[in-house]
Amino acid sequence: MRPALRDTKWLLPSIALLLLIRLGVQVALYRAGFISLTADEFGRTVVAANWSKHPALYWSGVWLPFHAYSFGAALLLKWELLWTPRLIAITVGCGSIMLIYMLASSTFASRAVGLVAAFLLAINPAHIWLSDVPLTELPTAALVFAGVWATGRYLKRPQPRDLILASGALALANGFRFESWIISALFSLTLLGQVLAELARRELRRGAALGIATAAAAPWIFPLAWVVGNYVQLGDPLYFMGAIRAYKLQWYGDETFYGKYVETFLKLDPYLTWLGVPAIITCLALRHRSRAVQWYVTITVIPLIAYMILHGGQLEPPGNYIRYLAGYMFLFYPALAYMLVRVAGALPLRQARWALLVAALGLATLTQVPTAFQFTNDPATDGLAVGQAIRALRTQDPDLADRPVIIELSYWQYLAIHVGANDMGQIVYDRTLDIESRASQSLILTDEALFRSCLGRYRASYIIVKDPHLRAIIESNLRLLPTQTINGYSFYPVSNSLLEAPPVDHAVACPLSVGTGY
Repeated sequence: MRPALRDTKWLLPSIALLLLIRLGVQVALYRAGFISLTADEFGRTVVAANWSKHPALYWSGVWLPFHAYSFGAALLLKWELLWTPRLIAITVGCGSIMLIYMLASSTFASRAVGLVAAFLLAINPAHIWLSDVPLTELPTAALVFAGVWATGRYLKRPQPRDLILASGALALANGFRFESWIISALFSLTLLGQVLAELARRELRRGAALGIATAAAAPWIFPLAWVVGNYVQLGDPLYFMGAIRAYKLQWYGDETFYGKYVETFLKLDPYLTWLGVPAIITCLALRHRSRAVQWYVTITVIPLIAYMILHGGQLEPPGNYIRYLAGYMFLFYPALAYMLVRVAGALPLRQARWALLVAALGLATLTQVPTAFQFTNDPATDGLAVGQAIRALRTQDPDLADRPVIIELSYWQYLAIHVGANDMGQIVYDRTLDIESRASQSLILTDEALFRSCLGRYRASYIIVKDPHLRAIIESNLRLLPTQTINGYSFYPVSNSLLEAPPVDHAVACPLSVGTGY
């Protein structure tokens, strides 16, 4: 016996109420001060903003381009670097809750399992955080949910529309994150195995076989183009793998510890950490003949194992563990929901079954939701308030809008400054952007006379620095005084006398350029 939802009129109101409550939690989280898990949130926004200014096709690099295309297109409609990307993230978060319901209810043929899975996902701290920030992990997870759901439906009862939907969803996911390539490989192998088996038994016509093979190949169109593009433009088809690995070794070291994966799972959901494996075993024990369940378990287990092997326990900042592992965790919720519903269904009374489910979900809520408010903002977020102060000054005095500020380049806060200022064209860095070594020095230190010339060239409105030595030079040599200090950054309005300084006789009048983030 299992709890059932025979009266479907309560289904949509239940999901709508869940989404409404969840949105309330997200708003409360913003009000509590949550801004960002990692600096990559601001970096992704800056890349999308640059794309919106100069749309182009990207064929190489470290980051896949579909995030830049989609978020950049939204910025073309509404140029608001802070909230336009976040509204997309919020929408994707709600959509992913709907998709996990569809995945769970379809795979296990139970609306109750679907609702429980949706509830567990909705209260997961990582899902709440990722639904508040414009990173790539949640769009990828949502597309994977759609692909796994549609594939499961196809395996149960082959329909071309499900095959097209699955192939299309994974094709899109492959342009957001490399992790989805492994899922697409399993998808393609599953379909090709089915084609070969049915052709061998002469149960499939060649025309239908060609259609299935095409669906299996479609997700690989973009990855193949990306690999070729990296070879043509950078000389290395797998440049992105080497570059990512080199960066992590340079800045995080070569220390490894697989226990961090378990620690992260325990932080994000202690119940799932302990019950995830038993839940998978329960699915296989009770539904091992279902091809949809076999497919779901494959996609839940194998990509996670592959991730751990490929990353090798590399130590990283806490925010990276959370966002990288979250998508794998989310896929376990249909299995956990199925186990909970089966355990509750073993009770003789209907009221007792629902009481057990409500008690279990209530306990999870009391644990998970408070955890979401025990967040740690990435240090880069200090730059957001600085950017917002720049934006406020320009709003108060429109004459400043066309006059750049010259600002101390601080990694990775400069990305958040762009977002807070809602500006990609009127911020000038005080030094050369040097992402690889971060060793460049401020022009204020290396050539003060040339820096003075730069002030006149750009007709700078403010000099904004936080380094004590730079502040001392500005106050003693340039004779400027700060009007405000935000998160350590002091704002110095530039006097007219400095703007009239004679140009310096250099081959390059001013080496400082307008910052674009990357």
